[in-house]
Amino acid sequence: MIQIELRPDVEARLIAEAQANGVEPSVYAGTVTERAYLRENGKNKASRSPQEIRAWLDSLAQFSDRIPQLPEEAFTRESFYQEFE
Repeated sequence: MIQIELRPDVEARLIAEAQANGVEPSVYAGTVTERAYLRENGKNKASRSPQEIRAWLDSLAQFSDRIPQLPEEAFTRESFYQEFE
């Protein structure tokens, strides 16, 4: 078991987030620490389930039907650099 000390303001925020997620603060702190450790060591890709990845992709596409259709000319090199001509 590892015990860590947090600044009071960080501890208060962690406790509030744990309560908002309906878990014990120690469990939430462990999860946050584990994710940060895995992210720093390049192992976070395997920690996401297919369902989490699907939910993330769905959130990205949520309002994609509102993106306006642009003409093909909008994607030419000239259109990107027209202010420099």
